Amino acid sequence: MSKSQARLCTLLAVAMTSALGLAACQKKEEVSAEPTVTVNWVTLGDDQPNSGPVYSKVNELLKEKYNLQLKFETYPAGTYDEKMNMKINSGEDFDLCFTTQSWLNKYPVQVAKGAFLALDDYLGNYPVLTKALPDFLFEQARLNGKIYAIPNYQISYSSWGFFFRKDIVDEMKAKGLDWDYTKVKKHWDAEPFWKYVKENHPELIPADGNFYNYDYDLGTVFINAEQYTMFRKDDPQRKLFHSVLLDKAKQLEWEVGEYHSGINKRKMWENGYFRTDIATVKDESADKAAGRFASAMGVVKPGGLAEVEKQYGNVKMVQVPIQKPFVEATGARSAMTAVNARSKHPEQALKMLEIMNTDKEIFNLLNFGIEGQNYELVNGKVKKLDNSGYFYNSAWSVGNQFNALLQTGQEDGIWEQTDKLNRDAEITPILGYSFNTEPVTTEIAAASSIRKEFAKWAYESDYEAKYQQYYNKIKQPAEAILAEAQKQLDQWSAANGKK
Repeated sequence: MSKSQARLCTLLAVAMTSALGLAACQKKEEVSAEPTVTVNWVTLGDDQPNSGPVYSKVNELLKEKYNLQLKFETYPAGTYDEKMNMKINSGEDFDLCFTTQSWLNKYPVQVAKGAFLALDDYLGNYPVLTKALPDFLFEQARLNGKIYAIPNYQISYSSWGFFFRKDIVDEMKAKGLDWDYTKVKKHWDAEPFWKYVKENHPELIPADGNFYNYDYDLGTVFINAEQYTMFRKDDPQRKLFHSVLLDKAKQLEWEVGEYHSGINKRKMWENGYFRTDIATVKDESADKAAGRFASAMGVVKPGGLAEVEKQYGNVKMVQVPIQKPFVEATGARSAMTAVNARSKHPEQALKMLEIMNTDKEIFNLLNFGIEGQNYELVNGKVKKLDNSGYFYNSAWSVGNQFNALLQTGQEDGIWEQTDKLNRDAEITPILGYSFNTEPVTTEIAAASSIRKEFAKWAYESDYEAKYQQYYNKIKQPAEAILAEAQKQLDQWSAANGKK
């Protein structure tokens, strides 16, 4: 090679290197020039007086990992509904918000107003999110054929049962009494326990008044927090019935409905198993805190026993389910997160949801705060530090609760157990259907008002007459609700090949 040729090669090499370096710089500049979007998330939660350091750390990690920022607004339950309605009605700029079926920022109402973005066309771009959650969860959020919110993953099934004071159970066993709490399958199977408490522990109330009837053979169509229409799971036609419209004999035979429930409660009261003033008492929190109730009903779930024990005076209890885990059509709507239909950053909003459902580091930082400042780890479990100014502790309101660190007092493995039960539970045959209340809004309001008026009919001296008055008043709105629910379910079934 001549000197001139060598010089030419050198110049070409330098030029190529410079060009590559320039391209690399340009690429780096393009990435760094990508704007950092701030996602505004409005959700439920108590005020945290020293949230600044936590939010700064959250945003430091969000910037580093995802080139995102978070503006996190929380409002207590007492003001959240009003705040959200103001924001939505005024067209205020936000990206994400907490919503529920019938409690706060009501999902069907806001969807009907066009407040939430339909997410179906977006979800395919977030496979990490969709793979992290069970498929049925998304179907439970489906309304009018579209998904307008992502359920916050927690317990998704129903499984009600009894809780009995362990010291009384042990006492009965020590006396050789023939009663086994694990054999309780229906309401009156527990009567030997209540009778024993009444006769031997006058300082205690055998049972609190929140007793319900759960028939595993029935599925429900959710109307609102107080009302359901039902169907038998083995009925291929999904013929709905409204329990209040069944005659008394049928209610007693099927062990379902207001009359059946009321008669049960009256018998409990007459037998001395409920408090004598149950018809007038409005607040039982003091008696619960004092441990005066010997038994209760509630959801049986992994780790749930400790929650019930805390609620009922930190008294040790035993539990027994009377209902197998069952996923209802809209069960997950008790806590969801929706994207504002007017959001300027819907993609980044969904990315933020993906992060809070999959990134445990950021999720736990937002939920508990900074280790050493807001909490300490005791054997790997979170223990709150007093007066630190931050302990949000509402994992269920922002994402996948099963990504939360366990707290002291919580059993090992409860998230894994609950997740397995969620995925193994029987799923309603009408998954994906939900009732549109709009055509019968007036009737639903009337029925709710009538129920409130006659809530204590079973404890009246003329209780049969009171029930008849209740039935006469509620019959018309109940019939209208039932007819509309059946019409909508038939339409849904035909459209989805269920009939």
